[in-house]
Amino acid sequence: MRRITQLNRQIVSNFSSSTDSVLFTQDKFKAKVVLNKPKALNALDLAMIRQIQGRIVPWTQEGIKAVWINGAGGKAFCAGGDIKSLYDAKKSGKPEELPILDTFFREEFTLDYELANMKPTQIAVMDGIVMGGGVGISVHAPIKIATENSVFAMPEAKIAFFTDVGGGYFLSRLRSNIGLYLGLTGARLKGKELVATGVANYYVPRNKLDALEEEVKSSLNQNSTPNDIKNIVAKYAEQVPLTFSNEEEIKQLFNGETFQSIYQNIQSSTSEFGQSVAKLINQQNAISLRIIFEQIKRGKKLNLKENFVSDFRLTQRFTEDNDFFEGIRTVLIDRSDTPNWTYKSPLDVPQTLIDQYFAPLPYEKELKI
Repeated sequence: MRRITQLNRQIVSNFSSSTDSVLFTQDKFKAKVVLNKPKALNALDLAMIRQIQGRIVPWTQEGIKAVWINGAGGKAFCAGGDIKSLYDAKKSGKPEELPILDTFFREEFTLDYELANMKPTQIAVMDGIVMGGGVGISVHAPIKIATENSVFAMPEAKIAFFTDVGGGYFLSRLRSNIGLYLGLTGARLKGKELVATGVANYYVPRNKLDALEEEVKSSLNQNSTPNDIKNIVAKYAEQVPLTFSNEEEIKQLFNGETFQSIYQNIQSSTSEFGQSVAKLINQQNAISLRIIFEQIKRGKKLNLKENFVSDFRLTQRFTEDNDFFEGIRTVLIDRSDTPNWTYKSPLDVPQTLIDQYFAPLPYEKELKI
């Protein structure tokens, strides 16, 4: 377990919401987590991360077989993390607030990894918006449920960040280069598309969720296995064809050993879809595009733990540079402003800079999970 310093506890008091931002209930063999900040689209803050993480060991000790996680309010499962708090800490210039730039990602990624590997079976109900931090606490679960209201995206390149929360792991494992397409463009998936692409593995209409949850609760016993739980979910799930619109063109456009070759494929496309992809790509931060491509390329050869370690290194490099905070300012704060990026084109980003982003941190600063 991580040790939380007194300084970090003080940071929580500065950047957290009420203790009701996460609601917990528990039956004999089933636990439930409700992310309860609907006005903020259930965005994760550090206090929420710690509340959930603190339950994982007790769930195992108490014989819990399934953990059901959903978001309150109907609009979002979880639309991201509280990155505005990172911006505020950076801009304050106060030394006592700067550790949040390390602490937030360190504890967020630890939670994501521990949820993915905990003994109880996680059932992530990806109903509503699923982005950023919401992806991290759902996409690595063994049971990922999409509904007709699901909206999934990883739009981090728009704010000069990257597809963190283990993005290099799961995006690299999607077929037909769909992962590169989602990561580099920030394109959205809706409803059944989450299952069609492999982001989720079950499609259950929203009006069946209550009955499904009740059957999970009533059916569990001390001998229940993950397969037993999956079989219950499958009873309520609808079959989804595993085909995705423009899949063949995505496979061709994003096929290449280098970013430069893929970029050229996209920019030279004359199809309507190809030109729409080019428009999305041209709206993204140059450094982000290069890092996301490299992250997904490397991530395919790494296990989940190694991907999170790599992601943490990247967070520390992004938070050292200007573009990330410029992206937060122009996209989330001064929304009418135009960002002043370091590089105008991704082709201008030197390989030496990319290599520096992926370089190991000093041992004492590495993520240890």
